[in-house]
Amino acid sequence: MTYLTRLSRLNTLRILLLSMLLMCPTFTAAGCQAPPTGTSGGPTYTLDLFRRTTNRQITRFRIDAAGQLEYAGGRSASTNQLKAVATLDNETLARIQQIVADEHLVDVKGHFLPSYEHTLYRFQYAAGSQSAQYETVDDEGKGLERLHDQLFALQKRYRYPEATGDGNSD
Repeated sequence: MTYLTRLSRLNTLRILLLSMLLMCPTFTAAGCQAPPTGTSGGPTYTLDLFRRTTNRQITRFRIDAAGQLEYAGGRSASTNQLKAVATLDNETLARIQQIVADEHLVDVKGHFLPSYEHTLYRFQYAAGSQSAQYETVDDEGKGLERLHDQLFALQKRYRYPEATGDGNSD
């Protein structure tokens, strides 16, 4: 076999493999599945979580489709003045999305006229064909506290790396 023939066959094989990878980015034991992905290849979703506690402490988190985490606390959270904290990696985005799935946060029913006697949550989420938008209280949205705590820990880690000891300042 000549050098040019081997090169031609090798290029054909490369093109075939490349086209298979482009058609199916995720191979699993069950077959080929392609979850919604962003430009970086990670999960694509948008999330907005607002929380007001019974003593009126307010926090708000937003993750855009590019994986940018934004945060605001106090008056800034009330007036929608969030600041960019970090661009989250695919693993972190997947962990957050898993909390949404594990806690069935897309299925929570909203609460009409919540009072100051409960922690208030406002939740917006969109990922592919799944979406949710509601306002509820702590008694009816238990998983929202877990999600809030995870997001709060993330923003703390990125904003104050010296306090968390991980040295991550992305």
